[in-house]
Amino acid sequence: MFYPIYTETTSCRDCYKCVRQCPVKAVRIKDGNAFIMKDRCIYCGKCVHVCPNSAKKIRDDVDRVRLAIKSGRKAICSIAPSF
Repeated sequence: MFYPIYTETTSCRDCYKCVRQCPVKAVRIKDGNAFIMKDRCIYCGKCVHVCPNSAKKIRDDVDRVRLAIKSGRKAICSIAPSF
């Protein structure tokens, strides 16, 4: 399964900013990298905004959706409520 927010481990510099800013304490440091605990994350995006190295990313599936539409398959999209 794909999750909306993930960590680009090669960019993470173990600065703890995302850990401190997470309102539900869903970010942990393991093996020198921050990772998101999927069962706790509320996908608010605060970790993405505070990361100075852009190690936190929001998954973008726009190209996959366009491909599905062009192929003629039935496509269902859901936009985040905060949009």
